[in-house]
This record gives sequence, C-alpha cells and structure tokens, in this order.
Amino acid sequence: MNEHSFSCLIAHAQSSFSLEYWAELSLEHKKIPEHQKWMYSADPFAAKKEVADRQKKAAAKNESAQETSTAGPSSRPPAASKSRNEFSSLQQVKMATDLREFVEDAIKKVCSHAHQS
Repeated sequence: MNEHSFSCLIAHAQSSFSLEYWAELSLEHKKIPEHQKWMYSADPFAAKKEVADRQKKAAAKNESAQETSTAGPSSRPPAASKSRNEFSSLQQVKMATDLREFVEDAIKKVCSHAHQS
C-alpha cells in the first residue's frame, strides 16, 4: 500500500466516523427534555435570553398564584402556611434524590427524637 492510498483510507475512515458521530449526536439531541434544549442551542445568546424570559414568566406565574392563595381563604392550616413562608427566603438546595432522601430521613429522626424528649 502506498502513502497516497493509506492517507485516502485514513481520510475515509475519519469522515465515516465523523458522520456516525454527528448522526448519533443528533439522535441524542432529539431525546433531550424540552427544558434542557437551551444547552445545545446554536446561538447561546439567544438561548440565554429565552431561558431568562421563561424564568421571568414562571416567577410571575408563581407570584400571582401566591397572591391569589394569600388573598382568598386558605385551604391549608395556619401552621403549614407559616412554615412555607418561613422557608421561602432560604436558598434552594439541589442534590441527588438518594442524598436528599438520606438527609431528609436524618432530619426526621432528629426531629422525632427531639419531640420524644
């Protein structure tokens, strides 16, 4: 095999690998949940604007829902409403489900021991 045919063989292998790679990547992009598609946008600036707009709409919707729930008679007992307001100013902690369950169980155990004492 001469040098030219070898380089042609390598170029063909690379191009077929490249086509397979892009086809596979395209299939993965189609499986992505809608709320994560912004991460793969061709225009990151437009994607950032879309995410910010979506977050503003969600915040406005949540705010209006809170206003209507506090304006009318509450279906929750006062203690539940108080605890919800108590934690609303704290930062949200995002963690894996297993870790969250572990932490929540530990907190519940401590609280139950405190109430038994």
